[in-house]
Amino acid sequence: MKQNTFIVIAFAAFVLALGACHTATYRTTYTITPKVQDTINGPEVRRDSVVAYGLDGDTTTWKIASFDDALNGVFTNSLTGEQRNADRVADYNLADTTLTLAIDKEWSVVLVCNYADSIYGYRNVQIGYNMPTLTTLIKFRTWKLPTAYPYSELNWRMVLGRTVPAAAE
Repeated sequence: MKQNTFIVIAFAAFVLALGACHTATYRTTYTITPKVQDTINGPEVRRDSVVAYGLDGDTTTWKIASFDDALNGVFTNSLTGEQRNADRVADYNLADTTLTLAIDKEWSVVLVCNYADSIYGYRNVQIGYNMPTLTTLIKFRTWKLPTAYPYSELNWRMVLGRTVPAAAE
């Protein structure tokens, strides 16, 4: 009987020690698939003219003040006006035209800039402990009139960066 009790206690100690060695962390890979739609009801195609950035924080504190800031990964504090460069830059995968961003904080602001069409989108991302890879989609609708901006879609705040002057007639 004493031997069985010893085995049970030893096993319980082993399980507790094993659990203590495992640490929970905020860490995930955030995969973004950017798509562009040039006409109403037209196909959504992948385009490689995109960059993405991440900043530790959230959109109640940090904003993107201009298209140039979006293009360069510069975030502005909404309260103080302080500017910060992105904490991380996404890797671009040419084979499947996705962007991957390593996130290691509970809250991050993720920014995706489509520089060919002068549109950018940003959003909050909250992750839990030991999350697997997360995948999201961002849609750039280039057919929208400038008066439709900014707008929200799929939790992204979409902003028109620069308006292209109409061709002279």
